[in-house]
Amino acid sequence: MDGHDLQPGTILAGRYRLEDLVGEGAGSRSWRAVDVMLNRSVGVEALSSSDPHSVAFLAAARQSTVVSDPRFLQVLDAVADEGGVTYVVREWTAAVPLAVLLREDALTSRRAASLCHEVADAMAHAHEIGVYHRYLNPVTILVKETDAVRISGLATEYALRSSEGGDSSGAPAGHAEQVDVTALGRVLYACLVARWPGGRAFDLAAAPTEHGRVLRPRQVRAGVSRDVDAVCDRILGNPPRHHGVPLRSARDIAAALALVGEDEAPLGDQSPSLTGAATVAALGRSFPPGATSVPAPPPSPVAVTGHARRHGAQARTLVAIGVALLVVMVVVMAAVLLFIGRDSSGGEPGDIATGTADPASAAPVRPLPLRVASDFDPEGDLSEHPEEAADAIDGDLATAWTTLQYTTDPQLGNLKNGVGLLIDFGDQKQATGVRVTFGDSPTNYEIWAAPRNTSDAPTQLTELQQVASRRASQRVSSVQFADPVATRYLLVWLTSLPEESPGYYRGVIRDIRVEGTA
Repeated sequence: MDGHDLQPGTILAGRYRLEDLVGEGAGSRSWRAVDVMLNRSVGVEALSSSDPHSVAFLAAARQSTVVSDPRFLQVLDAVADEGGVTYVVREWTAAVPLAVLLREDALTSRRAASLCHEVADAMAHAHEIGVYHRYLNPVTILVKETDAVRISGLATEYALRSSEGGDSSGAPAGHAEQVDVTALGRVLYACLVARWPGGRAFDLAAAPTEHGRVLRPRQVRAGVSRDVDAVCDRILGNPPRHHGVPLRSARDIAAALALVGEDEAPLGDQSPSLTGAATVAALGRSFPPGATSVPAPPPSPVAVTGHARRHGAQARTLVAIGVALLVVMVVVMAAVLLFIGRDSSGGEPGDIATGTADPASAAPVRPLPLRVASDFDPEGDLSEHPEEAADAIDGDLATAWTTLQYTTDPQLGNLKNGVGLLIDFGDQKQATGVRVTFGDSPTNYEIWAAPRNTSDAPTQLTELQQVASRRASQRVSSVQFADPVATRYLLVWLTSLPEESPGYYRGVIRDIRVEGTA
């Protein structure tokens, strides 16, 4: 037996009964389990004892136990080899990865600062006793309904992903603290603009750059606080702008975030607040257990000296007029685009991917022969029902390709960004549109294409280019490309799956049709 042979109902150490698979990656699988002796939920992360990372994984788990900060998920048990399985048992918490929140929208400046202050403060405590995370990101940071922060994978995620010559975060070996410091800056940046500095990752778009340098959050999203923007730049800036003093430790970052104010409140920001006004006001403060009141925070210099408040009423009136005019313009433009976006086949608005097609130059199109379909699972175990892939292109709606069943979240259980089917035309074609028949809805999907003249089948998403993105609210969904896409390989990439039964999600593709020219 190894980590991939475990099944729901398996009992480890005579007490940990596995219930639900909640995560996988880097050779390990994570389960929600029940400690039958104490009648409580726990988390179990398991991998094969023959895995070359198993020894380092277990050593890292034991090392992490010296950190008692409650914001880290605590290790409760660690077993080196039980029937060929190495596993670690942790406390269980009802929380969601920060990445899930950021898929919806960025956070307000105050909420981003508060959340990242908690993470930085926790990391500072770990650093002070010589323990480092080295794989801190929006997936290993968990957020509870109360906005309390929990951090998973302290030391262990790095142990699972590291290789000789460096660490998985890209920083030179031996600079563990700076790896965590840089990660804190990136997480803060992502919280402010819902983009990831350094490239697309964690289901977040890449942060925009100018002359090779990542734009500051205030340049990307309106309403970001100057104070928080400056803290972010002091972490990631090389060097920081305006001669800012660099922040080179988690303790310095926590201290800086504890002092920030929110000098700008973005209009219409729907990001939910923290648990209450008192908690928000006490940004970055900590209180002893059992405290029944929240002390008032020191006044922010920005809040005291903001000159805009001297003409607040007049400014608000002008802003209201401007917003009203903007809304009218947006409604008119939306109506025009809605009319233009409808294709001649009666498809839903939004079928056109990008650009503007020239009807006069459009060549006659026809269904393209689909030579081969294969499963595409670069972020999982590289296999997702490959034996069913051909059923999606056989023209028979009674047959289908299905994904694995995922639990807890339609975004593939938060285990990976997506999974899909790769279509091979046999040689380069000019694709003009795709129609997909799903087994159920809603299904979020994207269309990706290999670059022109690609002859070898892609194995990673980075080898393809995204050409369309849709949310299929019905079982049949069509995308018409504004300009023909010259490619041999086309990928239908599923990013959110319909609910098959309460709490269980599965994607089903019954048919794929591609139109284009030879």
